[in-house]
Amino acid sequence: HRGEAETGEAEAETETPQDVEDEDERHHARKHERRHGREREQEKTHASEQERKSLREHEIACTRKHAQEREQGEIAAREREQEVERQGERERDRKAAADKERENKKERESERQRVWVQ
Repeated sequence: HRGEAETGEAEAETETPQDVEDEDERHHARKHERRHGREREQEKTHASEQERKSLREHEIACTRKHAQEREQGEIAAREREQEVERQGERERDRKAAADKERENKKERESERQRVWVQ
């Protein structure tokens, strides 16, 4: 009886070629699934890295654009101020010329009066 028990145990422990093949297929399937799982994780990571990179590039572009717009606005403001100053200078020059012309006219008139008086 003892020999039968050992034989039974031996039969239970012995794998058939089909068992080995089935186990190999399961092992390969698990390995395949793990690899695909890692690939999916890497794709997700890559996608989120790409997204972050894209967002960062967009942020940089917007920052540059806003800086340019601000700079252009500041330049335009300076140009307007300079134009106002130039207009003020032209107005002062025109008034000074008009005043000088009136002064000259008065002097000529005074000179004529003097000549008449003599």
